[in-house]
Amino acid sequence: MTKVNEFQLEADEAVRHYLDKGLSRREIMKKTGFLVAAGAMAPILAACGTTASPSAAAGANTGKKLKMFATGEGVVIDFVAQGKKVLEQYCSLFNVDLTYADGELDPTKQRNAVENAAGQTWDIAAVTPVEAGTLVDPFKRMASAGTCVLEQITPVGEPGEDYGQTSLISQDSFEMGYKVTTALCEKVGGKGGIIETRGPASHQGSIARHDGFMAALENYPDMEVLETDFGNWDVQRVRQLWDTYVNRHSNIAAGYFHNDDMGFAGLESLKAVGRTAAIGGCDGMPKGIQAVLDGTFAATMRHSTVRLNMYAVVIGQAFKRGIVSSVPKHVVIDGLLVTPDNAESLLFLQEDGIFLH
Repeated sequence: MTKVNEFQLEADEAVRHYLDKGLSRREIMKKTGFLVAAGAMAPILAACGTTASPSAAAGANTGKKLKMFATGEGVVIDFVAQGKKVLEQYCSLFNVDLTYADGELDPTKQRNAVENAAGQTWDIAAVTPVEAGTLVDPFKRMASAGTCVLEQITPVGEPGEDYGQTSLISQDSFEMGYKVTTALCEKVGGKGGIIETRGPASHQGSIARHDGFMAALENYPDMEVLETDFGNWDVQRVRQLWDTYVNRHSNIAAGYFHNDDMGFAGLESLKAVGRTAAIGGCDGMPKGIQAVLDGTFAATMRHSTVRLNMYAVVIGQAFKRGIVSSVPKHVVIDGLLVTPDNAESLLFLQEDGIFLH
């Protein structure tokens, strides 16, 4: 039996146990702790004829299909590709028809796709811009037409700018930069050269990771910042940058990368010249988590694309169906610094069909 099937059986048993005790749908969700991903509960509850009050999971049984538009930076990034799969899974669970536009790491291409979408009717829209400021006008038109617009990770416009969006769903990127940089500095004994490879200059999440990086270094005065430059999530660009770095600097002790994909690109440059360094990333995708387990990476931080995208579907459909009457302007998710102790759990929770963290 697969892990997914085992998990589903456990979920079924738990739900039926509490149904037998007469608990409502909402009470069952609180007891089981399955979050709204217990959207897997919906068919069970329906089959058992529960008459519980509406909840976020109720959307799957309303019979009303909603339309959702989503766009991310580029599915060439593992983090974004996983997010797309999460959207597909949860849209299927919650009776939502998904249309997805790949940003292709190109703000012009993403803007063209969004402009085209803005001329159509949507119930929900989820967006992570390739470049801040490029998508405000089309999403303003969507919001004005009644679309529940949900920003993910980073604002579409300037921080705090209100163009009618419902909420920003994000994780603390400052914390990511601070914790991963601290782990790297500890790994190298607080001494040596460190290089930071950043996301796009306008990306608010990347800006916050840089701020966290700099704040952590204040605790390690013997660490020297050799380079800080923009990799833009582009592994080819990062490889070119790091091919230059390894020839320019003889004292690279550590490298902090704003995502794991860029970390692996930098690692290849080091390997090519027979050198090593402590590598730290962000996102905590399966490959990055495995790298922590085998010692290839000193650290990474789980930036949960699962929860970012799960929340967009669940919150969006609940709001549009009137299950909730309002949504906070900022919905915050948390993450974990990946360690050998939690790595197995984080790998399991990212498996296809599970998608919980």
